[in-house]
Amino acid sequence: MKKLIFPFVLFLTFFKLHAQVVLHDSLWPEPGTFIYMRIVDDPASMHFTHSGENVNWDFTSLVSSDQDTIAYLDPSTTPYFGSFPQSNLALGMSPTEMAYLQNDEFDSQLIGINGDPGTGTPLTVPLHPSLHLFHFPYTYGDSIFSTARAIIRGTGAMFGQPALDSMKLVSTIITHRKVMAWGLLLLPCSGFPETLLEKGIITRIDSAWTKVPFFGWIPVPGFPMITVDTMYNWFTANSIHPYAQLVVDQSGTPYSASYYSGNLEAIDEYSHSQNFPFVVSPNPVESEVSLFSTQTGWSGKLFDYTGRLLKDDIKVRIGTTRVDVSGLKTGVYLLVLKNNRGEVKTIKIQKR
Repeated sequence: MKKLIFPFVLFLTFFKLHAQVVLHDSLWPEPGTFIYMRIVDDPASMHFTHSGENVNWDFTSLVSSDQDTIAYLDPSTTPYFGSFPQSNLALGMSPTEMAYLQNDEFDSQLIGINGDPGTGTPLTVPLHPSLHLFHFPYTYGDSIFSTARAIIRGTGAMFGQPALDSMKLVSTIITHRKVMAWGLLLLPCSGFPETLLEKGIITRIDSAWTKVPFFGWIPVPGFPMITVDTMYNWFTANSIHPYAQLVVDQSGTPYSASYYSGNLEAIDEYSHSQNFPFVVSPNPVESEVSLFSTQTGWSGKLFDYTGRLLKDDIKVRIGTTRVDVSGLKTGVYLLVLKNNRGEVKTIKIQKR
């Protein structure tokens, strides 16, 4: 009996050590990297397990009709670097919307933004103190508490108060984030067996003040305004940039969601459009998968739903390649295909 127990315990220990990801500063995308995200049409369709170990998140059926692009940049090449000279990484959402980070091997901080902070006018806004994004290493069970503050000055018209000559908006951001789960993330473009799920509660308190002669700054009626959002971020071993994200408002209604697409055509390719070089049949399958390919230079690996490798070095030929799955249990499996140019395609297979 001991001979059986020891290898089993060794396997569980190995799997636990390698199944979850630890985030380090080296996982930040390099300057010049573009991240392509798909915008989910119906954020309420993202149903998922919120906490636990070895969890499966299957988002392969999400529907998206729009995309977004995030550029990681060298801050010195951006037009607003003069306001944030200590920044060593910038995120660009548009030519005028940018976030500036200060990173080292132990810590990552958001030190300022350029964009519209809710006033209707793009502004350069430093954060004092800055908002702590990560303490490295960051992994399952870790949490981050952080408070940042921005002070924005301008005319009353900028803040929707045209009767006031000048105004000051003090915005306080309080975050409480914790890594709640780890497991396997399935997206339409691929599967990611080493994924962390982080839950964050973001509270924003906006106070407004107007300057009155002889009295100085006095509060503006109707303030403070408080908003509370809950954000879920899925981080993989590939990048600190979230590969899936969901935002829920204070009433519990999901209002924003996105996921990594690999490239702008990834969704169409997974849906077996003309650009997708594979057809799998039958699917669901009982004993043998027929993989029809129109291209050469591909090989495949078969994984179970936990990310465990089951079949290695599946040679794919033009025409039909057959894969025996008769010995597998009923469930969902991932066929990961890669060619000699480094392109990767993932197909989900349902075993009866």
